[in-house]
Amino acid sequence: MADEDELKLLSTWASPWASMVKLALHLKGLSYENIEQDLNCKSDLLLAFNPVHKKVPVLIHNGKPICESVVIIEYIDEAYGSTSPSLLPTDPYERAIARFWVDYIDHKLVIPWKVAFTANTEEDKIEAIKQILVGGFTISRHKEPKDDYSKCIVISTVHDILVLVNQMTILSVLPVHPLQGAEKAAIDCVTIGRLLGSSKNPPQNLLA
Repeated sequence: MADEDELKLLSTWASPWASMVKLALHLKGLSYENIEQDLNCKSDLLLAFNPVHKKVPVLIHNGKPICESVVIIEYIDEAYGSTSPSLLPTDPYERAIARFWVDYIDHKLVIPWKVAFTANTEEDKIEAIKQILVGGFTISRHKEPKDDYSKCIVISTVHDILVLVNQMTILSVLPVHPLQGAEKAAIDCVTIGRLLGSSKNPPQNLLA
């Protein structure tokens, strides 16, 4: 990449928020350097470029940091507006609808995902996954996100749900049809995972 247009991404392989940004970068066909972070021992680079939240993802564009996944995705779309595809629809109403579903996904899927990973009891983890599945069904019933902006968030979240389901012994307490839907979604996750592996420093075991 040319020095005058350098992109670096501070991320972790397990972060759905970082995955959203990676998907946006790949959809735009942009080259970037992925710099894997250890959140248990935060680097000076992360602390310097995100001193407020001290978390990933952080996109560094020509030495300037942009933080928060949704902010980064919109920044990518605006900074590379002449590069297809556009992540957000051009119609103002459709842009508003896309932002609505992104907000819904963040609150109804991503936040329960975090609870499922950090909860202290198996019961709380199971309840969080049930909330995720209910949120997913709501999306499928009302509107499948068709714009690339929403898909960045949907696909990365589904990936992490699948990882979590595989790590927990909860299949016996969940209805069958959500798992069938998750298995179908896994095909898309594998395809996207291959895309994510094409960065200069690809994350390891993204779909473990």
